[in-house]
Amino acid sequence: MESLAAWAAEGFGSVCRKLGELRPAIERIQAWYQNHPRGSTTLLGCASFKEYCKRRLHRHESTVYRMLGMNGAMRKVKRLDARRRLLEAHASAGIADVVAADIRHCAMEQLLADVRGIDAIITDPPYGKEFLPLYGELARLAGVALRPGGILAVMCGQAHLPIVLADMSKHIEWRWEIGYFMGGPSNRIWSQRINVGWKPVLVFGGVQEKWISDVVRSEAADKTLMDWGQSESGMTGIVEALTVRGELVCDPFCGSGTTGVAAVRLGRRFLGCDVDELRVESSRARVMLALGPRQMRAPS
Repeated sequence: MESLAAWAAEGFGSVCRKLGELRPAIERIQAWYQNHPRGSTTLLGCASFKEYCKRRLHRHESTVYRMLGMNGAMRKVKRLDARRRLLEAHASAGIADVVAADIRHCAMEQLLADVRGIDAIITDPPYGKEFLPLYGELARLAGVALRPGGILAVMCGQAHLPIVLADMSKHIEWRWEIGYFMGGPSNRIWSQRINVGWKPVLVFGGVQEKWISDVVRSEAADKTLMDWGQSESGMTGIVEALTVRGELVCDPFCGSGTTGVAAVRLGRRFLGCDVDELRVESSRARVMLALGPRQMRAPS
């Protein structure tokens, strides 16, 4: 196996030309790491396939998988493994679910039709053109579900920003825009030839008593459980700026639960939902683990 690894590394600089020749070797190396407990043994001094890719192949692990046509499959495997470890951690912690959080398996429309008196809706809906009608409907329902003076903060992409802002402003008063600066590599909008390093967070509704900055800086986005996950640091910055302890924060597109984790760690109550049952299960586990053994009444 040592000679196999060396042979694979030697020719990787021209991997685009030699991919057919190198693929069997790299796949065997990747399988070797899968079959050995992490860190217990090494290959050429590398304790993991990720380290092997970086030190011996001089490529990021995801780049190697992509060049081998395995990126999508490996991403799915990693997310399933991350979800399994999350649920196992929640089960072993023995934390009761009757806490300061309520995460439901339902659509945004159902949740916001059932609840009143929310202090702040802070959410990151899907960005695609096919999802544009959701933004106007979200604003309409928020106008009823929020308490008087409550806040609606919506992260969105720039591609359809004029449409989103126009549709939402029909139902609730626009207040300001927060610049959410993202860590990690930039996204690319190929049609506009733009490397994107920030996102707008559109703020509607009331004005809180404290002064806030219109800039939030995030660490690299957390894609462990889903492609569209945001970082805990970024969502913590938004929740902390727009709410105070004890208030009810709602995310009707809660995804992997990052907004909920930020909310409960800051002493807020949390209400969320998602149409994907697996995401709801993962979100509940993440939020319960963030709360730890503390017991509080569920949001109403």
